[in-house]
Amino acid sequence: MAGELFKAMAGIDVVHVPHKGSAEARTDVLAGNVQMMFDAITTMAPLVQSERFAPSRLGQDAARRSPRMYRP
Repeated sequence: MAGELFKAMAGIDVVHVPHKGSAEARTDVLAGNVQMMFDAITTMAPLVQSERFAPSRLGQDAARRSPRMYRP
């Protein structure tokens, strides 16, 4: 639902690629097979902190940035 709302509000067209779970979707994002996904900050923060994923590649749907996404 988040993807469809994003499409409508941004006025863009993206293709939905179904996955069985967010772990498979994260794997595809990290491998470059898909360009974006919607996920919880609690599951993405460890990837950013381990430097497997650059925080500059993340978008956030909150009024301010989360301190969990940046290294201390």
